Amino acid sequence: MTPKQILQVVWARKWLVLVLLVAVSAAGIVTTMLLPRQYTAEATMVVEMRIDPVLGALAPSLAAPGYMATQIEIIRSDRVASRAVQMLGIERSDTAVKQWQKATEGKVPLEESVAIYERGEALKRRCEELLRQAEARVEKITLDAAGKPTGTGPLDVS
Repeated sequence: MTPKQILQVVWARKWLVLVLLVAVSAAGIVTTMLLPRQYTAEATMVVEMRIDPVLGALAPSLAAPGYMATQIEIIRSDRVASRAVQMLGIERSDTAVKQWQKATEGKVPLEESVAIYERGEALKRRCEELLRQAEARVEKITLDAAGKPTGTGPLDVS
């Protein structure tokens, strides 16, 4: 078949093609409106490990195995998410506020919830600091070859 013949067949069935186009478009629009909205974000992080100019080598903290895990925890933290919400202005969106109220069953206004969250973050930081201070005071009991205590030494928690 030549392209001209194909166009003639389509033109002869133009109403069928038009009805199918409208039906498929309507089905797509209805499906889109009925499905719940889902948002997915993906990010790539590049960590540039520089050589310490004083040591002339890679900083030991960057080479530690827990460094990257710590960075990932920071990125996933509620505080970073809260900051992103503030920067994007989501709290000013009527739709987002309604979703928040629906999720919290209208018990706590968004502003008050943010304030409660910030107080909780401050308490969390204070508790972590107290824990670090307590860990610094803990000492390890040293034992001799027979298993008898010989004294104390600094506790290595790594």
